[in-house]
Amino acid sequence: YWRYPIYADRALGDIRVDGSIAGAALKGGYFFPKLGGRFSWGAIFSIPFLESAADGAATVTGFGDPGLGIAFWPYEDTERNLYLSIWWVSYFPLGDYDERNPDTSPGMDALTHVPAFEVGWYPGRFLFDALLQYWHFDESDKLRVDNEDYVELDLVLSWSVTEKFVPSLHATAKWETEDQTIGGSRIDGTRGHV
Repeated sequence: YWRYPIYADRALGDIRVDGSIAGAALKGGYFFPKLGGRFSWGAIFSIPFLESAADGAATVTGFGDPGLGIAFWPYEDTERNLYLSIWWVSYFPLGDYDERNPDTSPGMDALTHVPAFEVGWYPGRFLFDALLQYWHFDESDKLRVDNEDYVELDLVLSWSVTEKFVPSLHATAKWETEDQTIGGSRIDGTRGHV
């Protein structure tokens, strides 16, 4: 669940939007036999279901864009419990899309590619994960909107109290790398961060 009470715009100041997104996703994966007997790899999928709302816009509920990806572990040190992985996930514009309410639409109407790099370190009961992703959005076919690409960093710190009880702290940050483009025209000042 995400809630966005305020949108901060450099030119216009703080704007009250009262936006929220509630959702869940069916996710799964499969590990294939190791490449050359050394390197782990696998395939993953994701099917999200979302409810989006914003002040002044209709609440929209439906399936988001399904994702399909591949993961590869070029480094695995089982003695030190240190793992490095490379990911590529693509989200296909097959979800429910409402062009009258694109800001609250569960689907994006654009192909999305997400290359990523992850470090996992699990010494004993302590667990640490760092995931660096680059989100690239193609242009929407219907509205000719090209959303801002962004870099996202996720950090997870966990402690195994028991085998089945692992509380975690999760921090995330994102930095947009370009301004938004609408109908081929770049809109200056639309690059932001969270």
